[in-house]
Amino acid sequence: MQTAMKTVLSRYSIEESLNITPPVDSAPALFSGFDLTSDASVLVKVWPRRSGVDSDLLLLWEAELRQMQHLAGLPGVTEYLIPMHDAGVDDEGFYLILGNGDIRPLDWHQQQPTKRRPLSMKHKVRKLEWSNLRRIANGLGILHSQGLIHRNVSESAIFTEYGTVPDFRLGGFEWNIRLNTFGNKVLPTITEARSDTRASFRQDWQAFAQLALRLLGIPVEALAASPSNDADMVAERLKFSEQHLLRKLIHPVPNDRPDTEQILKLIDKIISEYNRSSTRDKLTLCLIYNHQKKGNRLVQLLIEDSIEHYDVTDAEAVTDFIRQDLFEAEFVELRQEEQGHHRFAVIGQSYVYFLNDHGQHGWHFAQISSISRNMPSVKAVCSRKVLPQNTVLVRTPRQLVDKLIELRVEADHWDAVFEEKAPNTESKAHLKFSHDAYLWLYLIEGLQQAAEAWLVEVMDLREEELGKYTYRIRFVEDEQRRKLSDTLKLKAPLDRFIERLENPDDENETNWCAIQQGHTVSSRELHEITFDEFLDEQDGEERFRFSGSIQWSVDEKLLLSPSDSRGDSRSMWRRKKLITRLAEHDELLTVLNSPLITARKSHDELPFLDPTLLDDSKQQALVEMIEVLPMYLLQGPPGAGKTHLVSQLVKHIVSTNRSPRLLISAQGHDPINNLMAKITDELEQTVDGDIPLMVRSRGRRGERVDGTTQIKHQATRLLDNVIGSPLFQKAPDTLQFKFSQLLASVQKNRVDDHFPDKALESLLFRSANIVFSTTNSNDLAEMADISTHFDWSIVEEAGRATGVELLAPLMLSHRRLLIGDPQQLPSFGEDQVKRLLSDTESLREALLQGRPLLNSIFNDIPLDDLLEKFSEPIFAARMSREVNRHLTLFASLHDELYRQRGALPLAGRLTNQYRMKPEIAGMVSKVFYKNELETPGDAPICKAQPPFRITNAKRLPLSPIVVIDMPYWHSPDAAWARDQAPAHHNPGEVNVVLKVLSLIRCPKNMVKPAKLAVLTPYNRQVKKLRRAIAAKANNDLKHLQRFDTDVEMVQTIDSFQGKEADIVVVSLVRNNAHSWKRALGILADFRRMNVLLSRAKFKLVIVGSLEFLKLRFLPGKSVEESDDLYFLYEWLNFIEQNSGGPMKQRSIIIIPPSQLDG
Repeated sequence: MQTAMKTVLSRYSIEESLNITPPVDSAPALFSGFDLTSDASVLVKVWPRRSGVDSDLLLLWEAELRQMQHLAGLPGVTEYLIPMHDAGVDDEGFYLILGNGDIRPLDWHQQQPTKRRPLSMKHKVRKLEWSNLRRIANGLGILHSQGLIHRNVSESAIFTEYGTVPDFRLGGFEWNIRLNTFGNKVLPTITEARSDTRASFRQDWQAFAQLALRLLGIPVEALAASPSNDADMVAERLKFSEQHLLRKLIHPVPNDRPDTEQILKLIDKIISEYNRSSTRDKLTLCLIYNHQKKGNRLVQLLIEDSIEHYDVTDAEAVTDFIRQDLFEAEFVELRQEEQGHHRFAVIGQSYVYFLNDHGQHGWHFAQISSISRNMPSVKAVCSRKVLPQNTVLVRTPRQLVDKLIELRVEADHWDAVFEEKAPNTESKAHLKFSHDAYLWLYLIEGLQQAAEAWLVEVMDLREEELGKYTYRIRFVEDEQRRKLSDTLKLKAPLDRFIERLENPDDENETNWCAIQQGHTVSSRELHEITFDEFLDEQDGEERFRFSGSIQWSVDEKLLLSPSDSRGDSRSMWRRKKLITRLAEHDELLTVLNSPLITARKSHDELPFLDPTLLDDSKQQALVEMIEVLPMYLLQGPPGAGKTHLVSQLVKHIVSTNRSPRLLISAQGHDPINNLMAKITDELEQTVDGDIPLMVRSRGRRGERVDGTTQIKHQATRLLDNVIGSPLFQKAPDTLQFKFSQLLASVQKNRVDDHFPDKALESLLFRSANIVFSTTNSNDLAEMADISTHFDWSIVEEAGRATGVELLAPLMLSHRRLLIGDPQQLPSFGEDQVKRLLSDTESLREALLQGRPLLNSIFNDIPLDDLLEKFSEPIFAARMSREVNRHLTLFASLHDELYRQRGALPLAGRLTNQYRMKPEIAGMVSKVFYKNELETPGDAPICKAQPPFRITNAKRLPLSPIVVIDMPYWHSPDAAWARDQAPAHHNPGEVNVVLKVLSLIRCPKNMVKPAKLAVLTPYNRQVKKLRRAIAAKANNDLKHLQRFDTDVEMVQTIDSFQGKEADIVVVSLVRNNAHSWKRALGILADFRRMNVLLSRAKFKLVIVGSLEFLKLRFLPGKSVEESDDLYFLYEWLNFIEQNSGGPMKQRSIIIIPPSQLDG
């Protein structure tokens, strides 16, 4: 039949039924069909509606739909399992759209009168069958790794084109069950429709072995457990290795668990045996040339080309010409669009010979059907194989008849070339290109780490006490690292070394790692030493004092690296494993390359949208993120309620699924802890019955995790429940004793220690309903390594992570929700990498210079291949763009998808904020969000009163934004306001901040104390401010103790990302004589300035020089939106426009520092 389906399937046509027998009970019908949009072949699986059982059919359809969605996110799935393209429900039935090319069920093929083209030798048939069975074994392994039992491994569940290339894919998932499923939904029809109510992995493998026997033509009963009358037949028709595997699966030994890897190894052994059987010393192919063919094209070409020495009227002479022409030949397969009537050709030195099979003898002999002097273009060829010299025998039809028996023995089947031809990898070329981009990102990170190590020499040492030494050290110029620094566009090594000592990345970092020269940074010979102080220069060289516990020798050369280099090394190992695994993850690579093509509806139940909990933009975002697969990206500006929205999403998922698996991660510890606190609180207050099992992964620094998500807490609860159960009381004494011992060891375990039982810890992570983790944690890498899978993967602060840092959470689910804001903090070192990518020659040179400095982690990366490709300028430019895309993965994808929002949106944006007073939010919206960030009039923040008070409003005005305008340093008597370098700080601003802090108070009667933060871009200014505040903590600033000041009152921009405070005091620091962007430093980064200006809820006090900032712009010169400092220009205009008029109407008040003194 040929009909066009209505409604859901209006894009598809149904062509032919593929069911061998009519479907019974709840079994679906299967049809071939076409996608009317792309004209691609598809399979349509239909459950027609039936009165009285519709609810059961819906459950069956939903079960298979969810399984296929779940499986789609696993590596290897596209190769071994039949893919799903679409799904839907209408008044006539429930549908799944499946398929990949012209595949059909195996049982359908077996019923067709014309089967696959014949293969001449038994060993080739067997090799093909076992190669196909290996694919089904891989598919079963994928299912079993997810706790899924197939329950229907048979010809009807195998899909193939049934050719001579292995292509079996496993389907038929309607009978699947998951071992760990629980809940209130049951599938009664499944139980009624299938007699095998007991199911196990072992039964799947038994069914697999029975399928293998049928394909090999062996009766299943012939392989009985005990000797039978068929023993001789089995021995004759099956190799011993085949018998061993099939008996092992059909008659398993008790307690012998089926192991996919072991089964695959046994199948590989069988295939290798058939490979040896098919090996000849020399490949010989027979080609038939019909000289009597009407309109002989070869004769015409020989005459036209004036080929001498050959009599074109003599068949033997022309045959001899062909043999000589094909003495050195190349076998090619043409692309489908180029084939015409010919799929294969042999290219000689003069002509191209197009081939067809012989007809009567199939491809045992090929015959020339057409000849051309025009060589096929590179684009026309999808694969090619150079044949050994003198491979092709050329015979006439008469010679074939006369010598048929001898030629059958002498000549190989042309399948030998078909099987050995290079695989067609064109369809995956773009995926390989993206994977190489991740390798380049990884290499760039490795080069940066190699540059962050410094060669020094021990000048002298002194033993201060037993086992404690101090060292006087001088910097030694390392030519290789200097060249690497130059090509990476970094400052000189000595300058960076001094900057790192003065202004470390970690505010508390004084520890370094030392290793003897010649060892790698990743070696176990790393020793921790501490930087103590700078010493006076000697002979024009810098000197430094360090201390440690190793008795280094005088004149010994050491390589120093930051204290976190050991952690970085472990992190690099994890990332390398993830990138290696990414090569197998076609689904994820395809999603990242073509998100619009892979997008599809989820068919999930939508939540009730409560307007009191979610505004319009959040309601729209919630619906979109639930409706779409496999990825959705959401931009959340400051104060827009991202955390609240995620908590509502999680609550919905938990309420509609009794056994959900959610991974919730973020690039940093603070964002994930904030999100974890909100979600756990929400679920504990609203979920009826059992609270989901929630655990928190520890970060690389072993941070303390408190509360119910702590592994120790959850393990104790689990063990208490087991020990208190009636079943446990019946367990053997030895088992009870082991459980009691385990509980005792867990209870004694300190929170900061490693968990005492790795197996129990792993079980908790694999069983938890919700796992909280940083994106770069070791736990995520380990879960990806064992193909752990979650129903959702939600990533907060995704804009702060590179594509490499996002790999683990992206791999661990088929359903990804990425939340971030490209207008806020970027990933670490992003700008530096972008500068490097803009100069492809420098990048290539950096790899050449840095290659000897890379440690052993990089040994098996194909550096030569990457460098060779990168030497071609056009390729290098393309690759640089691709690397940049994956470096800024969230920003790139969100920008691309938000601009192309259609019927199925893949990206959204929150537009309402509730954190900041409208005056502060208005400034942030104007400067950074093109006035698209709004504050609803009914937002509580609009009417809320500040939870603090100002002691003297004349000295420190009450307006939401106050700018304390420092004098430009070059003004008369203003040198005190200048910033100091190289570690940037500003003593003048420190004093002004202290005066501001002296004028604010937190009332005594506050139930929740007001939160206070002092923010600045530079670590050195952080230290200066902390010391100055600490010096007055017991007198002038004693009142600050009443404020909530987070971990530290004074923090950098980066450390305060994702946080907020009722009142924020900002010290901009910069005030100097440099020009344009150089003078601004961090202030030139619009993303960091956005964070800096958007943390305050009620009051923002900014200390800085407006005149200094205005001097970045020449009078009369226009500033375009594309200019780097356009945001600064907009900010200064906003301040000017909103600081004029009557005092009571101003949202911004500018005062001089002297006003603070009254």
